[in-house]
Amino acid sequence: MKESEAKLSEIYHPLWEKFNSEQYGQSVSLFAGRLIVNGFDISWFENKVCLDAGCGSGRYIQAMLDLKAKEVIGLDLNPAIAISKINDSRAKILSADLRKISYPDQHFDFVCCNGVLHHTENPKEILNELGRVLKINGYMFLFVFDPYNADWEMIDALRAAAQKFPMERLQNHFKKHLNLPENVIYNYCDLMYAPIQIKFTREELLKMLKGYEVHFMEQPYASYDSKNENRLFARKLIS
Repeated sequence: MKESEAKLSEIYHPLWEKFNSEQYGQSVSLFAGRLIVNGFDISWFENKVCLDAGCGSGRYIQAMLDLKAKEVIGLDLNPAIAISKINDSRAKILSADLRKISYPDQHFDFVCCNGVLHHTENPKEILNELGRVLKINGYMFLFVFDPYNADWEMIDALRAAAQKFPMERLQNHFKKHLNLPENVIYNYCDLMYAPIQIKFTREELLKMLKGYEVHFMEQPYASYDSKNENRLFARKLIS
């Protein structure tokens, strides 16, 4: 485990533990909602074998189970929260390094990697491994940070300031003085404290996804979604 990724795990897991059932349910619903408004037929998931790479809280594992997937594998450096949240015999949740996935070539119909690659030291290496285990004509779902958001200059300045005090102080401030819910606090802490924060242009992503038919998800579903975000699904055309 790389030091930066161990640090990321330390940041996320205390945040996920605080989600109540309503907040967790809202985060689960984002998966299908975003696909639907961007033209993906969610009935496709029925009886499919799926992977959630960097499954975190397990919310997208649950989403794919809800869409009648045959099996969903969740991989994370620290899968404890996902294991505690998911109670379904179709799910298998494992501790794993995404650079070395212990499944054969072209095993999965669908691979999900949401909010992971932009926090890793070698994202292309991980993307190649995800592509290896994805079947031809299977789909990959990705979300990574983009450089198009005008708020990045402010966020980067706040990141520098946030290093001067513990994350718990920021959490408590947001909750006590701004009355923000835990899922919103989670998003702020992700932006402020993740040790690695890479921003990908669409041109870079298309180059990395050569051999895929790429569809950027420009139709917003949640109120805070933006058409300029790098959220996409891509069909694998060649091995």
